[in-house]
Amino acid sequence: MEAVYTALIALASAVIVKVLDWILSRKSEKKGAIANLTHKVDGIATALDKHIKADAEAKAVESRHRILMADDEIRHGVLHSKEWFDSLIQYDITHYNQYCTEHPDFPNALTVMAVENISRVYQKCKDENLFL
Repeated sequence: MEAVYTALIALASAVIVKVLDWILSRKSEKKGAIANLTHKVDGIATALDKHIKADAEAKAVESRHRILMADDEIRHGVLHSKEWFDSLIQYDITHYNQYCTEHPDFPNALTVMAVENISRVYQKCKDENLFL
């Protein structure tokens, strides 16, 4: 299957090269074709940058949500495993704090107390062996 994909990519590449050669061989059209292609590539790059930023922010919001939900569960006496805490701390809290550090305009004050509570309860569970 991989050989088929490789062959298709090679064929598509050859066709693209031939089309580009034909376009660029026409002197009067070279400048316009290059400008048009550059404009399209710039548009794609801009759209991709916006998508990457929106995706990163969405992931930070999801991490914030999980942090706040975890804090609510802890405050309501729900017990958790060590693995649950480790995942929350290593992924969500670390990811969220890193995103907030890299994006100072992003509202961060929402999780400060929640993270302190999660850390405190984690340490207590660790010290007293209270994990599920």
